[in-house]
Amino acid sequence: MSFRPLASLSCCLVALALFGCQAPPPADPPALAARAIAPAAGRAASGSAALAFVAAARPGQRKTVSDPAFGGTVLVEIEAQYHSASNLICRRFAISRMISPVRRQTKFACFTNAGLELVDIY
Repeated sequence: MSFRPLASLSCCLVALALFGCQAPPPADPPALAARAIAPAAGRAASGSAALAFVAAARPGQRKTVSDPAFGGTVLVEIEAQYHSASNLICRRFAISRMISPVRRQTKFACFTNAGLELVDIY
């Protein structure tokens, strides 16, 4: 007796079992927002002077502001604006401390219904 038909049948049964174990697709995939939330100039959720500048400025602009939340007097530079995967308008910006040790950090913020909010990017 040949084992070839038995091996073929076993492979087919395993393939059907594996295919049947897949999760079904969601009934209603989550819909993205119809449009991105428009940036409102100067509208920052936290009331921060640095975030107010980020909300109002365009990429390439820079300004020195006093903001205790970011370490006192800092230089804020808008690096880029982009749409996030969740269809929010976001901005990448740099914060540079003006006192020694001088340190530059890249931050991200997105426009939400509450205003411009910092987001963590990992």
